[in-house]
Amino acid sequence: MIRESLGVPAELAVTFEQSDPQYWNARERWLVDVSIYEGDSCIATASVDPQILELCRNILQHSGN
Repeated sequence: MIRESLGVPAELAVTFEQSDPQYWNARERWLVDVSIYEGDSCIATASVDPQILELCRNILQHSGN
């Protein structure tokens, strides 16, 4: 779901990295930073609410380049 929300095509071979949860006081929720890599290049990233998988902040969508 996160992959699709960030516009990363299903046919790309990618790896995921995620941070430990951190609390976002402004919105009173927990967030996890998720980064998607193709090889050594980060192609998409976002801070995500891990309970509902909503993209919340620091969103960089895949551009296709």
